[in-house]
Amino acid sequence: MPSISWVKPFIGILESQTKVDLKRITIVNSIKNFFIDLRLIFIQNVADYLRGKQSAEETMNGIVSSWIKFMKA
Repeated sequence: MPSISWVKPFIGILESQTKVDLKRITIVNSIKNFFIDLRLIFIQNVADYLRGKQSAEETMNGIVSSWIKFMKA
């Protein structure tokens, strides 16, 4: 069909985009989970600060030390 012949060059591109890259997906999910865990540490420390359980400096130091421990694990 001459009216849709312009589509043929795009078929290869579309086929390559439908292949799943499991390695990439695994890495992306790992990064997302990593930052979710870091965010939870941050939220908990800030909540403790807002409740008056610790000072601002203790909060910052707590977040940093918790993140370092988490990243080393």
